Amino acid sequence: MSDTDKDDLRHRAERHLAQQQPNHPATEADTQRMLHELQVHQVELEMQQEELERYRLHLEDLVALRNSELAEALEQAQQANHAKSAFLANMSHEIRTPMNTILGMTHLLKHDSPTPKQLARLDTINKAATHLLAIISDVLDLSKIEAGKFHLDLHDFSLGDVLRSVEHLVIDQIDNKHLRFSASSDKVPYILNGDVTRLTQVLLNYLSNAIKFTERGEITLHCLLLEERPNDVLLRFEVQDTGIGVTTEQLSRLFQNFEQADSSTTRRFGGTGLGLAICRHLAELMGGAVGASSNPGKGSLFWMTARFGKGKTSTPSQMPS
Repeated sequence: MSDTDKDDLRHRAERHLAQQQPNHPATEADTQRMLHELQVHQVELEMQQEELERYRLHLEDLVALRNSELAEALEQAQQANHAKSAFLANMSHEIRTPMNTILGMTHLLKHDSPTPKQLARLDTINKAATHLLAIISDVLDLSKIEAGKFHLDLHDFSLGDVLRSVEHLVIDQIDNKHLRFSASSDKVPYILNGDVTRLTQVLLNYLSNAIKFTERGEITLHCLLLEERPNDVLLRFEVQDTGIGVTTEQLSRLFQNFEQADSSTTRRFGGTGLGLAICRHLAELMGGAVGASSNPGKGSLFWMTARFGKGKTSTPSQMPS
């Protein structure tokens, strides 16, 4: 302890004694006793501070070690997930080919004069194989996206042709449930350039879900022109239905991998919960986003935005309202 610290401590001892005994002057012995007590207290405080500092440094070391272990574990998990996705992406052809073979042979057998009983069995095989192929395709598409091996195939196309094609693909399902349907779009005065297959995939997913969850009423498909720039346009596609709807809490999870509104949805309607997650990834690859709003018991609106380049020709592309 320095001389300055000793003098400061002595002054503190004298002040303390003066406060304790205001009417009796402190003797040198009293001052020395009080000074000794303050010195002991000072040493104890310094020891406690040193111990706290050691604990702090030890805790920092433990936190740093734990963070390092977590970072390493996260890196290993990400590498394992990437390896899994890469494996499935590479297996895409090998997995799809046998299923397509089953579907092809079933188709040939159905045209080989089967008996009514055999035809019914072939229809069952065809439906099951088609459903399984759709699940496989969803898993493989998601794996390709996660592995970074998914690329858009860009070509010129007419928006009106796409909307008419999508309507043609779903109209039988809509008619079978006696639902009303309408499709319309803003005037988009350009042939567009983009991945028409993936755009169609998203629209069909939205429409298939709308049909699946709507028992009465109508389904609408509408395209809005949100933004036009010299070389591209931003479009918003909306599919609205009068179906069962979903809650706000369920909406927040719908576009995550393997998520559906609730477990009863899977039991009643089937599905893997991958379709909307793939829609989200595809929309993001096309420079857009996805979202939904819903009123339980009254219906839902699912939307996606996507940016498309302007094609080489500039003939108007519009579907009648």
